[in-house]
Amino acid sequence: MIFTGVDGKKTFSVRVTPFTRSWKPTDRTGRKIYAVPSDLCFVKREKLEMKPSELKSYLRLELEGQDYLWDAAVAGEFYYLVLIKEFYPPEDAYALDCELFSLARLSRLLKEPELTVLDLGRRKTTLVRTEDYLLSSYRVLLRGGDYLTRLVAERENLPLEQAERLKREKGLELPYLKEALKQMLDELNLKGGRVLLTGGGSRLKGLKELFKEVLELPYAEPEKATALGAALKFVYRDPSPSFRQEELSPSELKALLGVLLVSTVTFLGLEWGADRAARYIVKAFQERKKELFAARFPGRPPVMVETQLKSLKGGRSELVKKLTELLKSLPEGARILHISFKDGKLKVVGEVEKLPEGFKASSVRKTPHGTVEFEVEL
Repeated sequence: MIFTGVDGKKTFSVRVTPFTRSWKPTDRTGRKIYAVPSDLCFVKREKLEMKPSELKSYLRLELEGQDYLWDAAVAGEFYYLVLIKEFYPPEDAYALDCELFSLARLSRLLKEPELTVLDLGRRKTTLVRTEDYLLSSYRVLLRGGDYLTRLVAERENLPLEQAERLKREKGLELPYLKEALKQMLDELNLKGGRVLLTGGGSRLKGLKELFKEVLELPYAEPEKATALGAALKFVYRDPSPSFRQEELSPSELKALLGVLLVSTVTFLGLEWGADRAARYIVKAFQERKKELFAARFPGRPPVMVETQLKSLKGGRSELVKKLTELLKSLPEGARILHISFKDGKLKVVGEVEKLPEGFKASSVRKTPHGTVEFEVEL
């Protein structure tokens, strides 16, 4: 089995022997594990106060409505929650790996339970610390090699291309560059000690002299450290969420039924498929299906979820009955704009040309288009 870590345009592949989990580098491309840049990730480590099987249902409630990709994994008495923003998984992604975990995983490669990794990239600098081989803390500074190049260009009054050459030739022999590096390390709260330097900026002349001991990375050049760490995701098992497209567990299906109401839509389509009221909501959710599932079940295709929901058994709940009655009372041409469920209440927002006589709504307002927007709580 071959896994390929992908960090932007940089890749690193490993061939893994099943069962023994032994591995070796290879030039072939396998299942791609994309490393998400550290500045697009937020990692939270929390005490696990519930059964592991209940964690994702709980988090789904907490994160409902947030515009993030997210996943979580349990580590003993704790769990790691990872939020990813502004990153769209490529179609050929086998899994995602937050760069923070990719770098932390190098501690297992080096057999260093407590490791400090300083990754100096082109546009950012990332500091990762591990304890007992697990990610314990991190910091991300949105300044990297490009920032240092611009600094040289300003001080020497040079074009960026010439400034880049001078930076590589002189490195920290330039006093202002050395001072800028020290300031960056202070902001990261990193004092000169034992560290693994990675990223293209780690080649900066004189940088190693700022630390007591600098560890060497085997198998890969420092620029490919993140790609190497991502490639080893399924070699060195750790509690790093993978954002894999996996089947929903029974508990997740129940949570979907009771909380997200997508199941309500599906059951309405199944039980009252020819009914006019069912058509309203089925059509509305079909139009937003990808958006809804992308927000609540990152990376899971809607068709797969619907198939599982259809296989569930059970009668109509009181909530479904009330929703059905409401939809049947709407006139032809009504639109369902939004459905949410919180604190035991079902909220339905819709739009009609004119509300039927006697229609009970919690709020009603005229729209600029001359229609009526209503809100009902059940």
